[in-house]
Amino acid sequence: MGAPESEPDLIAAERVLGERIGLNPDSLGRGPIAQAVTARRKALGLAAGAYAGVLSGREDEPQALIEEVVVPESWFFRDRLPFEHLAMVLAPAWRDDPGRPPLRSLCLPCAGGEEPYSVVIALLDSGLPPGRFRVVAVDVSRRELDRARAATYRSHSFRGVDAAVRDRHFDRVGEAWRVASPARDLVDWQQGNLLDPALADRFGDFDVVFCRNLLIYFHDEARRRASAAFGRLVTPGGTLFVGHAEAGLPLGPAFLATGRPGTFAFLRSRDDPAGDGPPPRPGPPRRVDAPAPRPGARSATGGPRATRPATAPGRRTPPVTASGEAPGATDTVERAAELANQGAWEAATAMAGRLVSRSPSDPSAHVLLGAIAQGAGRSDLAEASFRRAVYLDGHRVDALLALAALAEAKGDRAAAANYRRRADRADRREVGS
Repeated sequence: MGAPESEPDLIAAERVLGERIGLNPDSLGRGPIAQAVTARRKALGLAAGAYAGVLSGREDEPQALIEEVVVPESWFFRDRLPFEHLAMVLAPAWRDDPGRPPLRSLCLPCAGGEEPYSVVIALLDSGLPPGRFRVVAVDVSRRELDRARAATYRSHSFRGVDAAVRDRHFDRVGEAWRVASPARDLVDWQQGNLLDPALADRFGDFDVVFCRNLLIYFHDEARRRASAAFGRLVTPGGTLFVGHAEAGLPLGPAFLATGRPGTFAFLRSRDDPAGDGPPPRPGPPRRVDAPAPRPGARSATGGPRATRPATAPGRRTPPVTASGEAPGATDTVERAAELANQGAWEAATAMAGRLVSRSPSDPSAHVLLGAIAQGAGRSDLAEASFRRAVYLDGHRVDALLALAALAEAKGDRAAAANYRRRADRADRREVGS
């Protein structure tokens, strides 16, 4: 065991990380930051308490510290549904219109490359030829970019990936797999930082941006800067994908949830070309979706099938009476979500309450009631409902993330971070099952 880190060293490290990469120390806890300081101090041969001066005095040391703190965890087709949305909903517009300029996609942060290569593979398998799209992958870590360029991965990067997909796009190299051409040649790797105001000037804007599991580690000011960056990086009409723990965070007034459960996709409005207005204050979600089913059904590529919207395209929604209830409506999850999306909060809450009474041991019913209560501004009922869902099913990711958002809204960052950690563990458990 090394000597415990001094308070000045830790404070200096937290300050630099907050300034350079927007890190909120509470999102990680002091343990990982202290370990990073220890690693750098030992590498430099310094005694405890001497690192703060070196960190402020050496131009290259902040980046070295960042390399120690950034320890990404990813795998191919993580969360699956965003990639299915990309391949089945977005890509056909480019595939069916050869005269349209090539699709431009950005992955930031790209970590070790699993996500950008997943984007490439999803687009290729959708029938989009290599010349019809471009993927730019950006990360703050030089080390991770080197790993991504090597394009070689062990079995843990293929959790839940169908063997046919792996065999089609990877070559076996000993105990590992290397991305095969053409997928390996279709990513442009670049070092960069979302918080750098010049990022959009370097790369322009994109039709699709993946920025997942980054905002949860930012402090408030960094999140505001990130929202402004999204306004410049996502072209009007483009799509932004965020992580499941970030769907409730303010992304800016131009971004509207697509309503596709499990995709965490937001559409950039065509009516706000500037996209640089201040992000809205946190408030009720714009849309309530029926809770997605637990993973189980598999698609042809080995992942869960995309969940259909509660209302099928072209289907008429029954008219709502003055009481908020549609004539002849029955109590269903889909109908309750429809009522909520029409603004009939009282009727939606009542219907969700009846569904809970009918199935008190069903965590999905409690998640539905919680989502509607949250949209109606009844945070106490929402929190109680999500807590009940977690009591019934401790691995209920959507309920854990909702509780994290509610805790953050109350200013309880420690509780929010704890819920997100639990959600991440539950998410990994689902992937590994």
